[in-house]
Amino acid sequence: MVRYQYAGTPANPPAPTLNSSNSGNVTSAKAGTYYVWLQYQNRAGFSGVSTVASAAVATGKRLDITIPGSALPSPVTVGAVTIYPTDIQQYLVLINTVNNPATAAIAAAFPGYEADGITPKTLPTTISLSRDSHFDLGGSVANEAALPSN
Repeated sequence: MVRYQYAGTPANPPAPTLNSSNSGNVTSAKAGTYYVWLQYQNRAGFSGVSTVASAAVATGKRLDITIPGSALPSPVTVGAVTIYPTDIQQYLVLINTVNNPATAAIAAAFPGYEADGITPKTLPTTISLSRDSHFDLGGSVANEAALPSN
């Protein structure tokens, strides 16, 4: 019988870095303090969450969330091949209006690999949340076409 086993994820990713920038379209309805965590996802499941980072987002601003370079797990060289044994498929950005990751929503997902599925994405990278729809944390959409875009 064939048995497949996937590598686990690192226990917890590092915390993201947050910056409230002046060029955004957030209205007073969504302005406020946001709590943000990172989480890994691989084929085996999900990691724990990072320590929390928080930032106040004012009207007319945006929230820039940087996934730090240290979030990329260290590679291992096996013979002439370098691999990333934890196989991070996605870096998830969780957001909440209260300091509770258990009730947070996934606001963004950044792929762990380039389109070839082999080359890990380069970190650090910044994800910008600039519109009210980016901060709709409890809603749902009818279909993929209804999802907000940049």
